[in-house]
Amino acid sequence: MEYIIAAYFSAWLVQLWTIFLPVMRRLPKDNIVYQWRILCFIVLAAMTFLVVVFLLPAMLDDNIKKRFQKGFEKGLLGE
Repeated sequence: MEYIIAAYFSAWLVQLWTIFLPVMRRLPKDNIVYQWRILCFIVLAAMTFLVVVFLLPAMLDDNIKKRFQKGFEKGLLGE
């Protein structure tokens, strides 16, 4: 059981690292999401924790990850 919890927690941290940080670096500084990035990180961390299994393909494949990041960024910017 400990291995499953460790794998789940590790995948969650890697997903935060590969999704949240690159998108935040590309956002304009005057965007409200960038200005509230700590609250956005907390909300994203909670939501990502619930859907770790479904985001595994985005974590493992670079093409899917880039497509997901672009879509996530467009969603944050409201495009």
